[in-house]
Amino acid sequence: MRYFNSILLISALFLTFSCKENNAVEPEPEPSAPVVESASLRGPEGETSVTAGSPVVFTANVSVKDSELETYTLEVRKGTEMIASVSGNLSGTTAVINETLELAINATALAEEFYPDVVLKVTNTDEMFSEKALSKEESVRITVMELPDKLYLIDNAGHSYEMAATSERGKYRTSGDISGIGSAFSVASKVTDAGAADPAGQVWENLQTPVSDYGLKWIGFDMVSEEVYKMINHTVTLDMTAMADDNPYKVFWNQAFVQDCEVVFSNYPDGMQLQGDRFADAVGNTARYTGQTKDNIEAYYLPDVNWFVLKYQWSDVDSMWLTGEEGSLPMSPYTEGHPLNWFSATFNAENSTSHMSLVKEDENNWRLLMYLKESFGIKVYATAPSWANEVSPWISLTPETLVISELTQDPETGAVDGNYGNAGTSFTEGLYMLHFNSSTSEASLERYTGSIPAISVK
Repeated sequence: MRYFNSILLISALFLTFSCKENNAVEPEPEPSAPVVESASLRGPEGETSVTAGSPVVFTANVSVKDSELETYTLEVRKGTEMIASVSGNLSGTTAVINETLELAINATALAEEFYPDVVLKVTNTDEMFSEKALSKEESVRITVMELPDKLYLIDNAGHSYEMAATSERGKYRTSGDISGIGSAFSVASKVTDAGAADPAGQVWENLQTPVSDYGLKWIGFDMVSEEVYKMINHTVTLDMTAMADDNPYKVFWNQAFVQDCEVVFSNYPDGMQLQGDRFADAVGNTARYTGQTKDNIEAYYLPDVNWFVLKYQWSDVDSMWLTGEEGSLPMSPYTEGHPLNWFSATFNAENSTSHMSLVKEDENNWRLLMYLKESFGIKVYATAPSWANEVSPWISLTPETLVISELTQDPETGAVDGNYGNAGTSFTEGLYMLHFNSSTSEASLERYTGSIPAISVK
């Protein structure tokens, strides 16, 4: 009997422990950081090298265990300079990232080939992340563009014109009389013996001849952007000795300009820098004016930095303005010369640099080229119906480079502040072109890879 009771006791204990084991709560699995696999940057067809100016494609497989994918950020740099960035949202436990990118480099000015530095950051919903930096083998080689010495313009009236290379690589223009040019034309890198476009070379077709009441002095063509531009038969001569004194600067108070006219700079110092959103195609002491046609533009010469600056008059109702801090006009030495300083100018000439007028492109669209530091703060203003009306709110279409701060109100004073344009997550210091739509209050901020024109009198 004692033996039987012992068996019962052992059996009861066994059942007790067995029940405890069966009812034990298994621990929750620990989430893991995302995993990045098969990441690469290649040409559109998988090429391991592409010519500067060509698009590139980034691909990667990402996954996560015991969590959910949330976001990704992709940054592409040339040295310290950001040349492409993109971000997006993810979901689920696996995803394929596929992004076609245009690299913000001056394709024609690139002097030597390089491999971009590429970093992908992926996050999950448990605040964990992984970063993947591509190796040289996983990245794409960007090669220097080979450019012809000249191009040929063949019009629909049977004429052929040579287009000589300009000082800006990738840009070409005609010379001589083109008054008989047809209404449309093609541009070719080679021509046949009969003077037709040779399909063995590069050919750009169905281009429309620009027109002007003044007639055309020359037609230009950009191989990379495929832009057709012109200089008209109209010349504006600016003589520094004729400028009024506005100490410490010199000024024309009411200067007329016609878009695409030739501007001759007389008696100005060598190397004088011009605004790249208002002038282009500088040759010797001449340049092409690319701004809006107006007869009341203020023109300043700043001898301390050797800048030539154009701005609209404050009373001009058809104008828009930008000011702020940690930015400047797009000429060297940038903010070390004359930085943006809100509307705090104490004399007329200082108004030419403490705030800047935007260039009007059409009824609603404006542009402004400027230099910005990473700590910049800017606002946009309209002149109508009165001076300095802040555009509020305004909307950024490029949050990676430009974010707009929210309006906030001080509960004690009731003062409202905010609506500043500030740097986005992918912004790096440098030259940027702001595009602004006055109808929708939408803005975009894009890296500028063009050149800053300067005159030469040597």
